Amino acid sequence: MAHAIDDVDRRIIALLQADGRRPNVDIAQELSLAEGTVRKRLERILTDGVLRITAVVDPARVGLLTTAIITLQVDLGRMDEIVRQLAVLPEVQSVSVTTGNWDVILEAVFPTDGELLAFLKDR
Repeated sequence: MAHAIDDVDRRIIALLQADGRRPNVDIAQELSLAEGTVRKRLERILTDGVLRITAVVDPARVGLLTTAIITLQVDLGRMDEIVRQLAVLPEVQSVSVTTGNWDVILEAVFPTDGELLAFLKDR
């Protein structure tokens, strides 16, 4: 279901995309709005699921020095099951279903090339 957002909501979202920790007061000043207006709009777009605020880890800074883009051809009848199983693996950052030569593309991170190789062989 599509949620109605207007230009003000879009501007609030754009500011948060640049800095997800930006205070409502700063957003209000930049957009010439009352802080309460920003707070209520932000609460609505968060509650409606239009916007999620998350933390993103830099893999290299936590010792995950090898990033791999892995392509797979899978049995299309088992696609949903396979995608669900891949998505919960701790090494996997994203899973995408595609068309063309590959059915699934995943991004995964590992501490070493050896652990990537073990993942490819054993999983």
